[in-house]
This record gives sequence, structure tokens and C-alpha cells, in this order.
Amino acid sequence: MEALLIAREGIVKLCKRLEPILTVLLRFLLGVYIFSLINGIGYIRPELVGYYNRFPLTMLFGIAFAILPFSVSYLLMIIAITVQYSSNIEVAAVIFVFLLCVLLFYARMAAKESILIILTVLAFRFGMHYLIPIVAGLYFSVTAIIPVSIGLFIAYFTPQIQTIIRTTHTADLNIAEMPDAFVDVYTALVNGLGSSGDWVFTAFIFAMVIILVHIVSRLAMDFSKEIAIGLGAALLIFGYIMAALAGNVVVNLPVVIIMTLLCALIAWAARLFDPVLDYQRAESVQFQDDNNYYYVRVVPKIQLTKPKRVVKRIRPQPEKKEE
Repeated sequence: MEALLIAREGIVKLCKRLEPILTVLLRFLLGVYIFSLINGIGYIRPELVGYYNRFPLTMLFGIAFAILPFSVSYLLMIIAITVQYSSNIEVAAVIFVFLLCVLLFYARMAAKESILIILTVLAFRFGMHYLIPIVAGLYFSVTAIIPVSIGLFIAYFTPQIQTIIRTTHTADLNIAEMPDAFVDVYTALVNGLGSSGDWVFTAFIFAMVIILVHIVSRLAMDFSKEIAIGLGAALLIFGYIMAALAGNVVVNLPVVIIMTLLCALIAWAARLFDPVLDYQRAESVQFQDDNNYYYVRVVPKIQLTKPKRVVKRIRPQPEKKEE
């Protein structure tokens, strides 16, 4: 265990030294991957295909995602998604308005938490979305329920957009036919929302997990964060079992159980890079001032490598003899 903690401390120190470079590099790679997924949607207008060279644009979007503020990066993503759905102008307009509202009324004001929208969509793509409520409860506030729910809605509803584009007609640039086309798209959207209602139950389960993990991880008890991870995983599994028994959500319970346990293990491994506490030397301190009486629990951090002490010897100079 000591060797593992020494290796962890060395990795943490290295990451802190390289933090500016690693942050830009990770944001660049994340931006390249996100925009490569967006460019693969494939419902772009035919006349735009010739001007849409995917590889250079993906690299440029990745660079922009790495150096620009998140709000500007989100705006670029919204534009790119709208262009990809531009074969049906009415569907593209609805998507643009929805995503722009998310940006203006939430993401712009909560830039740090809004990254959970992207992470939820990406994790859902790999079947690792059970990790999101545990991580959100550990490292974010309870308001993380909002971006996680938005991400789940986008992840569940995205497959319905392809069906809507194929089953509805577009007025293209004919203004006279646009009202009928929007009515057709609106009907298809309502039907799509009804058929993708599983996200509501998933969002409810995730919200309960976020609240539980957030509360337990901040209790003044030993190994509170580890206990919070275990309870969060248990609540996830229990929630999906109850939803499946009620017939509200169609789930593969063995896959849910295995993936939830795997995600809990990943969250526990990520905890190794947080400060390691020595609970055996924990103390409860009490003190008071003129107005309040304080009860403080002090848990020291485990520090295996101590800074080297430099001892400087000062020798007295011999006194000069007077002539």
C-alpha cells in the first residue's frame, strides 16, 4: 500500500507541474473527438458537402475547443450540429433553438457544471453513464442534476431525430410551405418524446444517486467518500431493478449490475488521486470565541515524502585584532 501511495504522490506532483499543458491537450483531444462525432451525423445539405472538408474543420474545432471559453465552444458545437441537420431546415431550426436556450439560460451561467452535459452524452455512448451520477455527487453540488438530466435527454432523444428527418417533409426554402412543414415536424417531435420517455426514469434515478452521494460524501465520518460511492452504486442498481419491475424502463439487469460495479470501481480508483487521509490520527477539536462555540474534526493528510531540509551552518568570523 505504501508503494502505491508513493507512486500516487509522484503522479500527482507531475500532473501539477504539467497542468497547463495537460489541460490544453485534454481539451484539444476532447474537442477533436466531439466534433468528429458531430461531423458523422450525416444529414447535411447536399450543396454544403463540397465545402465541408471534415478533417481540417475537425482539427480547427479541436483547437478552438482547447483555447476558447466553454461558452464559445458550446456555440460552435451548436452551429456544427445545426449544419449537420440542415437537410431538414425545420428540424435544424428546432434543434438550434433548443440548444441555444440551453446555452443562454444555463451553460453560460454555470460553465463548470455544464461540462457534465457533454460528459453524460459521451459516457452514454460507451455505456458508462452509470459513472456520471457518482462523479457528479462527489465533485459537484446538488445542482449537477440539471446538466446530467439535459445530457440524458439529448442522449435518449438523438436517435429519434434521424427517424423524424426520414419521416417528415421539409419546405426547404419555400416560405409558403413552412407552416405545414413545422406542424409535421412538431407532431413527429411529440411522438418521439413519447417513445423516448425512458430518460425521465433514468434522470430520476440519477438525481437520487447524486443527492445521496453528495450528502454522504460530506459527512464527518471515516471513509465517507468511499461509503458514498458504494451507496450510490447500490442505489443505482436498486433503482433500475424497481423501474424494471414496474415496467417503466426496459433494461438488461445483468449488464446494468456489471457496468454499475465497474463504474463504481473507476470512481474509487479516481479517488486515489484525491488527498489521502489518515483516519487513525483523526481528532475532534473544540474551541470558542466571543460569539460561537466550534466543534471541528481534524483528519491529517498522509504525506510520505517530506521536503528536504537544508541546514546552513554559520560559523562566527574571527575577531580582527586591533593594530
